[in-house]
Amino acid sequence: MDKKELKAILDPVIPGNYLLFEFDQDNELSVKQIVENEGLDFKYGRAYYQFKLHKNKKGVVKGEVISLSKKIIGIDKETKKVFWDEEARAIIRTPDTLETAKNPYIPPDNIRENYLIFIQSKSWKRVPKNCFLIYL
Repeated sequence: MDKKELKAILDPVIPGNYLLFEFDQDNELSVKQIVENEGLDFKYGRAYYQFKLHKNKKGVVKGEVISLSKKIIGIDKETKKVFWDEEARAIIRTPDTLETAKNPYIPPDNIRENYLIFIQSKSWKRVPKNCFLIYL
């Protein structure tokens, strides 16, 4: 999905204004720097980065712990429907209890293929690479 297609999905469902950024592998800026370069004040919790699987040095797919306090946005690529928070967690089958949330999450192949997943960033230091970033 390209930026124009994603924007067409988000425009009718995100209340208020948002910014959509697309990054390549060479991005060196933090989320805070990106937002401030647009002339806005950075606020914690308003940025959502696209979930991408990463491989460690041995080529093993690495999961990511998704804290229960973080919000999630899930977008069905086929239907273009947007799911928020608990509904998104259920659809993409992320852990939903404190015990299971401590384990790294690796979505099944069909979820990676059928959904775009965005996770709330509560850090200003994150440097997005090769993904989209939504700033509410």
